[in-house]
Amino acid sequence: MNAEFYVRGHGWLHRMDPRVKCFIVLATAVMSCVWGNLIFLAAVLVLLHLFLLLDHTPAGRVGHLWRWLLPVDIVVFAVIVLAWRVADGTVLWDLDWVKLTAESLTVAGVVVLRISNIVVAWFLMLFTTSRTQWINGLARFGVPFRGGVAWTRFLNYLPQYFAVKREIVAAEQTRGLTGGFWSGSAISASANARIDRRTARVDRAMRERGAGMTLDGKRRRTQYLPVRMRGVDWFELFVALLVLAAVIVMICLGW
Repeated sequence: MNAEFYVRGHGWLHRMDPRVKCFIVLATAVMSCVWGNLIFLAAVLVLLHLFLLLDHTPAGRVGHLWRWLLPVDIVVFAVIVLAWRVADGTVLWDLDWVKLTAESLTVAGVVVLRISNIVVAWFLMLFTTSRTQWINGLARFGVPFRGGVAWTRFLNYLPQYFAVKREIVAAEQTRGLTGGFWSGSAISASANARIDRRTARVDRAMRERGAGMTLDGKRRRTQYLPVRMRGVDWFELFVALLVLAAVIVMICLGW
């Protein structure tokens, strides 16, 4: 089983140093939260999708993301539009029980775009960063090997859970065991138990191979696909810093 958010590929985002990628994602999230400019937020969302397109990330993965993100955006938008009240706002539609104003539409649009930017930016990281890149990238920040492994397991718990659950449901349907004991709660408990067993086997295999151990107290074990900053990574980081500085200047000027 290889259930994870990561999509195998060789695009420019896949090759980017995970530390640079993490900085871009964090900067995107922070700037989206700080600056409520609709044009900026919409441009960021378009740019994130352009990045995924240029990386050749399968459209099906992006579409699956939007299949659950879009309903959330619609609910948030509707709640804000209906609940937001401005005493002297520009009224666009007035009924006895609801008043639609231009200000409520603006606020709802800003909130929805902020949510979308943060989620899409995070999944851009998940789609293009393998377990090895996560672990080795975190190791460069001083995170212990086993801490990086635990983090990747946490990130991929949901796809693993649903993959194991599908396996169990398919197996029981093949045996004609539908309903009864194999209710939703029982299947969920069985899926969690199977994930725990697989996790324990991986832990045991890593300990047998001396994962994270030192050789003689000084030299550390070599890593598979070690993370190193290439020239293009430094350039991408420089461009990201320039864009971040430009956004900060525009915020300070009140744009």
